[in-house]
Amino acid sequence: MKKFLLIFFCLSILLISCEKDPLTSDFSKKLVLNKELNNYSERSVITNWVNSQVKNHYGKIVDSLKQNLIYDQMSTGKRNNGENILIIPISNSINKKLNLNSENLLNLVIVQNNEGGFKWSMIVSFTTKNQKANNKLRDETLYNIINNKPIIDNGLFKFLDLSGNLLYQLEFKNNKLFSYAYPTTKNEHNFARSVAPEPICIDWYLVTTYFNDDGTVYLETWEYLYTTCDEGSNPGGGNNPIDTEITLNYEYDINQTEFEDEDIQTLLLSRSTVENPNRVITTAPTPVQFKCFISVTLMSVTRSIISATASPVTVYPANETYPHPTWGIITRNITVIGATQHASFTGRTVSASWSCALNYRWSYITAGGPAKTRQNPWFYSTTVLVP
Repeated sequence: MKKFLLIFFCLSILLISCEKDPLTSDFSKKLVLNKELNNYSERSVITNWVNSQVKNHYGKIVDSLKQNLIYDQMSTGKRNNGENILIIPISNSINKKLNLNSENLLNLVIVQNNEGGFKWSMIVSFTTKNQKANNKLRDETLYNIINNKPIIDNGLFKFLDLSGNLLYQLEFKNNKLFSYAYPTTKNEHNFARSVAPEPICIDWYLVTTYFNDDGTVYLETWEYLYTTCDEGSNPGGGNNPIDTEITLNYEYDINQTEFEDEDIQTLLLSRSTVENPNRVITTAPTPVQFKCFISVTLMSVTRSIISATASPVTVYPANETYPHPTWGIITRNITVIGATQHASFTGRTVSASWSCALNYRWSYITAGGPAKTRQNPWFYSTTVLVP
């Protein structure tokens, strides 16, 4: 069985709730301490940065944004690469201008590079599925998204540029990624709607990928959003769209299909009862599963791949004890020897392979006698098209 796990995105995002959860009190104190230690948290510095972005974005959202930043509740944190993250809650007074419901929680996220300069910024919107008025998000959730850790709060996260244009969105259910969506064009639908050479009209679509609980993709949809008729128009980020790194993790489960006599175990399907005195007993191979992982880093908007890495193969279960129909209790141990793995990419296609030797050892607990050993070569390869 092949599983595709889309594990959490390396996005520079954090959302702060006005009311602190008791579970996060220590975490909040740590954020306040960090804020006091960083000299870039002065309001004038931040305002100057926001002002500098006006020329890079369309619309009048930026002017309203500056007036609705809640500086008293800002916090700071770190990305895995050491860059600083500054998060400032935004009043819901601008929700309507962003075409968002008043229940959506907003934050301005600014990233400062390791040289001390501001790198990029975006608006983060969060809401629960039912868009309840008491939307609440614990600090750790967005920090976990930043650093590829499991989230603890579910809902819809939208990432917008400073003009309010959607860059991409993530929806989490049951603490797992449920869908990922981004706006894009569809070449066969892009055409001029006027006889004159200008303006150029472009159809925009929201491409959404949906995932099962086990991480497998079960649906991709294209939903028409709107049409722009302006040469060079780009609703996905103006002339300077923000693009961030994300990480996709793929898991492949390969079941063993060939077995030794010692791998057979006795299975009791039903026990004897007064009403049914006959027990039902059968036999079956003791299963072995090999797990292979690929980690792919790419840019969230352009979808260009930066790197692909394969992790060493693992065996499950490596140690198993079971009843054998002839020799009684047997213990089987499997050891991976000389494992190698390789991953490469061309365009959006990633190729990976794994090889090793598997050392099997069967010990006869009931029957006694010397253990049986055997060593088998093992190899697996696959390709995946990154969505």
